[in-house]
Amino acid sequence: MRKRYDEAEGTVNYVVNVSPGGGELVALSAGCWDMRRGNTIRLIAEKNHTLYFVERGKGDYRGQADSFALCEGDCLCIHPGRFAVVGAGETMQLRFVSFGGTAIGEVLDHIGFSPTEPILRAADMDRTAELFHIVYGLIREKQANYAFKAGAYLRLLLSEFSALTDSVQDALNRASHLSPNVIDHRIHSLIEWMSARYAETVSIRDMAEFTGYSERYFRRVFSKATGMSPLEFLAFIRIDRAKHLLFEPMSIKQIARAVGYQDPLHFSKQFKMRTGLSPKRFRAYAQERLTAGEAL
Repeated sequence: MRKRYDEAEGTVNYVVNVSPGGGELVALSAGCWDMRRGNTIRLIAEKNHTLYFVERGKGDYRGQADSFALCEGDCLCIHPGRFAVVGAGETMQLRFVSFGGTAIGEVLDHIGFSPTEPILRAADMDRTAELFHIVYGLIREKQANYAFKAGAYLRLLLSEFSALTDSVQDALNRASHLSPNVIDHRIHSLIEWMSARYAETVSIRDMAEFTGYSERYFRRVFSKATGMSPLEFLAFIRIDRAKHLLFEPMSIKQIARAVGYQDPLHFSKQFKMRTGLSPKRFRAYAQERLTAGEAL
């Protein structure tokens, strides 16, 4: 582990992957900036992409063309050859991971990160922070197969953003044959809202109130726009998130609750109905694929 302190910039702790190898996604380094109010850091990505996550605090981002306010849960991606300046408006903690690989362009395009759109908001702050911690810990400890595992968790980290993008895009794809006026901004915003609150108890009434529609009209408009009922769409989001959590050392009961199901049996039935496999079978299949990947 390396540590550096600067009065104007704060303290940075970081670790480096000394045997990154190659692959689609490779975690090269990871670390954390601890900044005090008034500290300013210059973020530069020379050859590789770097993803930063505001775990705590507030500040401001000044890029080569734009400036934005930053708050907890914001993520910014600095592309090669680009730079930005981040100032802390209060005590702020920035997690970061630098990465490379052959699939970076495709992955970032899918998520929505670009030099002109460098900032996205994490749908699940706790989960995002946890994955940054895991990647950092794997590179720091450097145990067997750490580089491969760090790359796998990097993929999970990026999937936190693609999950939100996929949920929105799936709805838009389903409605592509309809008039653009069918999906108004309220339905689009609701889909993003649902994608961020899938773990909570959400009712049809809550959704209708969010859009400002009556419940009856809301059901009709949402189904016409997405091809699914509101509750079916919520279940789709929950099961998709559960697939990612099945890679983690969590019990089926814990995963069920994490995605909004209080009854593990009901969760298992919903999962099998939508994937064709029980959560247990899906986890075993996923672990077999991961093990096969490690052996390559």
